[in-house]
Amino acid sequence: VRANDVEAVRTYFENGNRDRVDGLALRLACKRGNTEIARLVLAHGANVNAPNSSGDTPILNACFYGHAEIVRLLHEGGAVGFIDELLRAGARHELTTLDGWTPLVMCARKGLSGMARALLDAGADAEYMYNGSSCAEMA
Repeated sequence: VRANDVEAVRTYFENGNRDRVDGLALRLACKRGNTEIARLVLAHGANVNAPNSSGDTPILNACFYGHAEIVRLLHEGGAVGFIDELLRAGARHELTTLDGWTPLVMCARKGLSGMARALLDAGADAEYMYNGSSCAEMA
């Protein structure tokens, strides 16, 4: 996963390996916007809500790293479609980092309206306050 090599990850699972499927693999795939690797590790049991030591979860990484090339994929089922997949897999949009960031706060601050809409449709709280501002005010 660290090498962003889809075929290596696929081969790893095809060879019967299951011992290293964890939140780190999914967080890295989300950070890099690699939906194919993320789908592979999810299909093999990765914990969709596994936080790192700062409280970052895969869905937080997907939102935080929603840079331009990911945003361009929105209409092709890329980032927004992937957010929907994470939510269907049980990702909890209300989890926060240790600093109080939620996926919706990240999307609002970055202007990622398509991803924000997917989170709101899943029940994210638009009035959640972060540093004295609601997500709606940040957008």
